[in-house]
Amino acid sequence: MKNDYSVFSKEELVQFLEQYEDKFKCWQNPFYVLCRDKVNNIMQKINENIKRYGEITQEVKKDISLKDRFLEKFNENCKEYDELHEELYKFRKLLYGE
Repeated sequence: MKNDYSVFSKEELVQFLEQYEDKFKCWQNPFYVLCRDKVNNIMQKINENIKRYGEITQEVKKDISLKDRFLEKFNENCKEYDELHEELYKFRKLLYGE
């Protein structure tokens, strides 16, 4: 199976080579390692997004007058969350073939 490395930025590929160059052995496909790292980074961003949502919710519970500001932040947060999940799905599909 041929792997399409064009889904990664040049910066990600260079960073991969710098990080794994000395440790890399033929027993693991570099495409798999890149996808795995990308999935882990996306999951970290999703967790940060969820944490921000909780912080926004707590702010509104303290002061209901922040409701309008909350809705704006909530919509931005939801949009970012959806984009992250789309990207996560794409890389999980590449990684696991789901």
